[in-house]
Amino acid sequence: MYSHTPLFRVPVESEFGSPRKFDTGNGVPREIGLDASELPVEGDPLPVKGYNVELTRATFQATPDWWTLGFEAFGTVQTVENDLRAAATTMATRGPPTLEAGTLASYPAWLTHQFELGGRGLGG
Repeated sequence: MYSHTPLFRVPVESEFGSPRKFDTGNGVPREIGLDASELPVEGDPLPVKGYNVELTRATFQATPDWWTLGFEAFGTVQTVENDLRAAATTMATRGPPTLEAGTLASYPAWLTHQFELGGRGLGG
């Protein structure tokens, strides 16, 4: 679809020790400590149901930084909606950073918009 679009590298940096993994198997979110390979530390097993949260900053030349905030629930179809609600509630209580007003979009929609701008939104 975008075969004419040149590839580019985007320096990204995960903030706040992200990604973060939470276990919701007991009904109350419990954070699982992860090592540099994103494997549990302290002998915790990987949870069967829960969610991941990641706040990432992407830096481009000649444009303001872009931030992405991702929530990813895993488990069964019957549990993911409640787990995503738990994720939002838990993260809101942790004093998230204030981000400037921006574009509210899924990553594919945002990226498509950048390509429509001819890369100008990415510093190109």
